[in-house]
Order: sequence, then C-alpha cells, then structure tokens
Amino acid sequence: MTGDTMDAVAAANQPRSTRPMTGVEYLESLRDGREIWLYGERVADVTAHPSGACRRPWHAMPHRG
Repeated sequence: MTGDTMDAVAAANQPRSTRPMTGVEYLESLRDGREIWLYGERVADVTAHPSGACRRPWHAMPHRG
C-alpha cells in the first residue's frame, strides 16, 4: 500500500457527519487515491473513465433549478 492509500484509509476511519453525502460529495469521495485496475489498465479517475466503471448516478448530476 502506498503512503497516499494509507492516508486515505486512515481518513476513511475517522468519524463523519451523520448526514448522507450529496451526489457531488459521493463522486469526490471516489477520488481518494484508490487504485483501480480494469482490463489490465490502471484507472486514474474511476469517475471519468470512458468504460463507465462508475457511471454518474442521476442523483449526482448537477441540479438545474
């Protein structure tokens, strides 16, 4: 495990607010330095990968009022 990954794991174990995350917060939480491999290729940002490994759920899309 890299130092960044260990920092992310330590941060994940910290107490959080009891409110649910917004869609934007959820997507940002996926950009925590995790190491994802898909078909032998390292995925730098799972939320933006063209394979759709992490499709944006409808609730994470910006709200237009």
